[in-house]
Amino acid sequence: MHRDVTISITNYNGAATLTPVIQALLKQDYQGIKEIILADNASTDDSIALAKREFPSVRIASNPDNRGPNPARNLGIQEAKTDLVLVMDNDIIFEPNYVSLLASVLNDNPEVGAVSGQIRLYGEPDVVQYTGANIHYAGAVVNNKIYSKLPVKVACVSAGAVLLDRQKALTAGRYDEDLVFGWEDGDFTFRLTMLGYPCYVMSTAICYHMKQKRESRWFRYQVRNRWWFVIKNYDTWTLIILLPGILFYQLMIFGYCAMKGKMLDYIVGTAQAMAGLSAIARKKAKLRLLKKCRDSEILTAEPIDSSGEQTQKGIGGAISRISNFILYLYWLPARCIIR
Repeated sequence: MHRDVTISITNYNGAATLTPVIQALLKQDYQGIKEIILADNASTDDSIALAKREFPSVRIASNPDNRGPNPARNLGIQEAKTDLVLVMDNDIIFEPNYVSLLASVLNDNPEVGAVSGQIRLYGEPDVVQYTGANIHYAGAVVNNKIYSKLPVKVACVSAGAVLLDRQKALTAGRYDEDLVFGWEDGDFTFRLTMLGYPCYVMSTAICYHMKQKRESRWFRYQVRNRWWFVIKNYDTWTLIILLPGILFYQLMIFGYCAMKGKMLDYIVGTAQAMAGLSAIARKKAKLRLLKKCRDSEILTAEPIDSSGEQTQKGIGGAISRISNFILYLYWLPARCIIR
């Protein structure tokens, strides 16, 4: 089966990177690419003018304002007229076979909801930044470390360069527009997994991220969105059983914030999360009607290594290993109880 693809570039003020990004898209070897859309979030730079001037075949779709990347991602999904839609950021450069390798997974496996490739750093092309992830039950992203010539099933994939089955994306409700600066892509693709539309990563499909440093002021949103993720996506019974492990991990995050001078960010983020619980409860109720996978099947207790301490010597590495061991011990009986 061969299905056509629309590519949607999520853009806000991306004029500095758009030219090499689009040039790489025009060199893709997949014959089923029907359209490239620039899904713009009210850019104030030369993005739209540049696209019209240098790439007249690119269609412009615009949001009236900038509310983070998810509204633009949803705009691209909405505007696509093909079975498959590739949602990507405006600072990702594909190797020529990237789309064809991803499309082969969806073409051969109609049950799949999303597939992404191996994302490397543009400035350090031998460094792998991301190749899919699983979700630790305590509320942490655990990067997949399995590199294979065959597709590997994971719990979620990045929105930086992901090929989606458009109908499944619509069924899952698309990207949550209340989430911004953390968990917004993991939340959506994990939802696909929960609905029985598994996610895969294809390590032989390679792209390069022109990564920019994120401002520290967005840390509070990471804290807020982590709470919203676990409360919305876990069954209520799962939350009750796993709460000790979740709180233990939150204590670790609080300690990290204290050391980095971000205690206020943690407090504000947590307060914002609690203030939004009524909206999260409504989303949770809708999701419960569609959910097909058990939490015990799609959560994990793989070691958390988000800041790299586990691979370091000294007290940081020791604390990380001990904490992961405690969380793993709690998971052994808990996974037998949760649904």
